Amino acid sequence: MVQRILYLVRHGQYDSASLQHDKRAGGLTKLGKQQAARAATQLAKLPISIIHHSDLRRAVETAGIIHAKLPDIPLQASRLLRECIPYPPLTIPEWMSLIPQSDMEAGAKQAIQAIHHFCKPTRGADKHELLVCHGNIIRFFVACAIGAPLEAWVNMDITHCGVTEIRVDPSGGLRLIAHNDVGHLPLNMRTFG
Repeated sequence: MVQRILYLVRHGQYDSASLQHDKRAGGLTKLGKQQAARAATQLAKLPISIIHHSDLRRAVETAGIIHAKLPDIPLQASRLLRECIPYPPLTIPEWMSLIPQSDMEAGAKQAIQAIHHFCKPTRGADKHELLVCHGNIIRFFVACAIGAPLEAWVNMDITHCGVTEIRVDPSGGLRLIAHNDVGHLPLNMRTFG
């Protein structure tokens, strides 16, 4: 049975204060670079054929650090992997109340497009692909993979540089293999937010 295996990695810890001035900003902190390096060491053991990444700075930097361990693997930026509100939750948390409705609608459209684009069955041999992106979009992929209500993404959390693994079978069915694997990060390097 030919499968597409997606490894979704959240970017490393970043400077969130700079986002107030520039939504594409938010470069990695020193710890974020260390987290990415540890994830890279772990991911280098896998037969990854391509690294897709969000075009936001924190994901670009994380993908670059991983790519240094996998230099022969092509890098591909995708706006579909940007941070977004992938589906409006039933109860809007306080942190989400300032987000314009139009941004939420655009985020939901983007998230569905990302699922359709990256979660396609493959032909020939198995394909192993890395997606370096953001917490909300990863949590949405997980909700889809387990057949949860789409608004359930908001009830999950994910660590910086945590690794999630989703299998796409020949019929297009999704199966969650692992979520937020942080075995490569010691306790003092595990961060959220």
